[in-house]
Amino acid sequence: MRFALGFALLFAAGTTLGAEPKAKPNVVVIVADELGPRDMGCTGSTYYKTPNLDAFAKAGVKLEEAYLGSSSGAFPAKVGPEHKLLPAGAAPDPPDTVVPDGYGEVFLANWSEAELRKQWKATGGKPVTGFIYLTALITADQIAKYKAGRPGTQGHPAHAAAVEELDRQFGAALKVIEDLGGADNSVIVFTAKRGGNSVEWSKNRPTTSNAPFREGAGYLYEGGLRVPFLICGPGIKTGGFPFPGDDLLPTLAGFCGAPPNPRANGYDRSRQFRGEAEAGPGRALHWHFPNYSQTFAKPGGAIRIGNYKLIEYFEDGRRELFDLAKDIGESRNLAAEKPDFVKELAAKLAAWRKEVGAKMPTPNPDYKPNPQSEDGSITLHARTASVTGTQLRFEPAPHKNTLGYWTNAADTASFEFTVTKPGTFAVSVLQGAGKGSGGAEVELAVGESKAKFTVKDTGGFQAFELREVGELTIDKAGIHKLTVTPKLKPGVAVMDLREVVLSPKR
Repeated sequence: MRFALGFALLFAAGTTLGAEPKAKPNVVVIVADELGPRDMGCTGSTYYKTPNLDAFAKAGVKLEEAYLGSSSGAFPAKVGPEHKLLPAGAAPDPPDTVVPDGYGEVFLANWSEAELRKQWKATGGKPVTGFIYLTALITADQIAKYKAGRPGTQGHPAHAAAVEELDRQFGAALKVIEDLGGADNSVIVFTAKRGGNSVEWSKNRPTTSNAPFREGAGYLYEGGLRVPFLICGPGIKTGGFPFPGDDLLPTLAGFCGAPPNPRANGYDRSRQFRGEAEAGPGRALHWHFPNYSQTFAKPGGAIRIGNYKLIEYFEDGRRELFDLAKDIGESRNLAAEKPDFVKELAAKLAAWRKEVGAKMPTPNPDYKPNPQSEDGSITLHARTASVTGTQLRFEPAPHKNTLGYWTNAADTASFEFTVTKPGTFAVSVLQGAGKGSGGAEVELAVGESKAKFTVKDTGGFQAFELREVGELTIDKAGIHKLTVTPKLKPGVAVMDLREVVLSPKR
């Protein structure tokens, strides 16, 4: 295979791990549009085909804990909630970049082998700082090579074809660098603009699985924050430390021997990569996402100190605490067990927001939650719910698309909705319960009007059944709240709840 051979030549030509650069190195960053932290063979995938990236990882250093700063290329704490995400396929605009003295620049907003050769030659023999953005335009024939897997797994043929095309382009870029004499003195970084999309929010949007990490792009869980990160070049020896996206630009400046841009956020980690400094225990890492995402994630922020990570949601102040050393899937919320520690981390996160001038979202006075339809019905989908407690959560499609993990009977869900035509409503629930987990008693309430029902064993938590369970009376127009409160939980979980529907009684 041409590109695999070119890659082998690249490293046979003199790029040896641990060797010192002979002169100022070329520094090239190659960025994929969208790639999950587990979307390469070298990071555990058996579905995607990435021979060039796998070989590159073997020759260099692979970071397991590389984090996304944002999904737009900008520093989100300063951009604020009015910032719009880039359209699919658009290249990020790296902020505050400066070409170091004595360097030439290569910038490809969209991958082109011919353009890379042209720009590199135009630098006139100077060392190069380069940015190459890979975009995968795929054909039906490329997609047809892959067999579809079950929902919620790495099994989407379109994404598999895109990953293979990104890998091909990466190999082609390395071959150009080798052809133009940059093989023995180039620090090359490969990463992604955003992590893997795990949510089925559009029929045309392929999904992946970031397991064992929770969720994907748009979320503050590890599956939404981690991205692949590979680095190779002369003097590159070690990794093994958390690396936030904010550190990338200062680190590249460090490789060039240039002073850091005072406007850049983050720290120079080039000495850690070269093994000249200890990675140390690490500083606090912060994230700020004041937007609603297309993947149904809600505005919030997060802080990680050591192995502990706190997530805070701006709508209702809900906080979740996880120990990543023991719970990489972020399935056990420790907030109720460590309330003082939660307050401590929340205070640190708030102080950081103040320090960087983070912009916060403000309530929209024109927002009308879950509006009543023309026929008078009101549909409350699980993704619009607010939850209280420790374990209950919304689990998005394609895997579940429901309120699940209702293992704690003290957890509750609530839905805000807008009524224009008040009256009495029949209440239906779309619920599922595994074998032996039926029998939970649940109360639905809107103000003083209440309805109670017993959860039915449907043979599986994802075996949903639509059931009419009672009536609720709403006597005035406006915004109301429906609460769902378990009263008894005899099984392992209360139920999975996908939807509540209020239908007007005629």
